[in-house]
Amino acid sequence: MMQVVVVGYKVLRKGEWISLNGSTGEVILGQQLLSLLTLCDDLATFMSWADEIRHLKTMANVDTLADALTARQNGAHGIGPCRTKHMISDFEGIFRAMDGLLVTIRLLDPPLYELILEGELHHIVRELTSETGINEEEIFSRIEKLSEVNPMLGYRGCRLGISSYLELTEMQVRAIFEAVISMSNHDIKGLPEIMVPLELKHQVSLIRNVAVKVFSETGSSLSYKVGTMIEVPRATLIANEIVEEVEFFLFGTNDLTQMTFGYNRDDFGKFLPIYLATDIIYGICS
Repeated sequence: MMQVVVVGYKVLRKGEWISLNGSTGEVILGQQLLSLLTLCDDLATFMSWADEIRHLKTMANVDTLADALTARQNGAHGIGPCRTKHMISDFEGIFRAMDGLLVTIRLLDPPLYELILEGELHHIVRELTSETGINEEEIFSRIEKLSEVNPMLGYRGCRLGISSYLELTEMQVRAIFEAVISMSNHDIKGLPEIMVPLELKHQVSLIRNVAVKVFSETGSSLSYKVGTMIEVPRATLIANEIVEEVEFFLFGTNDLTQMTFGYNRDDFGKFLPIYLATDIIYGICS
């Protein structure tokens, strides 16, 4: 039996296409091409009105090239920050997408407990042994040394790069500088800001040294900034000292809230509404 649907004065049969505009609710006959530019037209118009009176800039929080393209199309004035734990190989594409706009890149902040699942450990070790020739006992020993009692306070920030793998920071910074220089050869202007998570002074010195090496090797130079994220209470108290080492600050309000109040951002929704409803929160804060 043939199924039909009547839309207005049009009869649609099974298998025929209709499209739905998710913003307006409009039903459109036929299959429409999906386009980010089309989907963003209304937002672009609204943002153009805001641009006429705004005093602040809006920076997008993106981790991938696709996100960078979407941010640019939606009127972002730059990226801040881009986290390299999700992306370490698309720097050229991101600088191309954000041509002429600031790109703040947070150096690798690896959540080790997310990278290797317990059930996959033996399989990964066997693969490493096969590829490197290092025996399994030695690999397990290294994994044990990198294990964390509290993942939120273990090898976070740049600690892994300082304590065990000095080449981590150098690899990332070199990739950033070389990507900007490569894009400049195509008349694309990259404006990198390198953000160091947590421990700062050692890493700033390393970044400056890598810049000198890359500029010497390529015969090119570029303008860049080095900064950090204020995300632990102690950093707020010594900001006057930190400012001597960096050229910009970002604020990590999630971690600041967790460390100040003892709330985990993944769990606070289970109890904070009860506090707010019963005024318990005021007793805690006082």
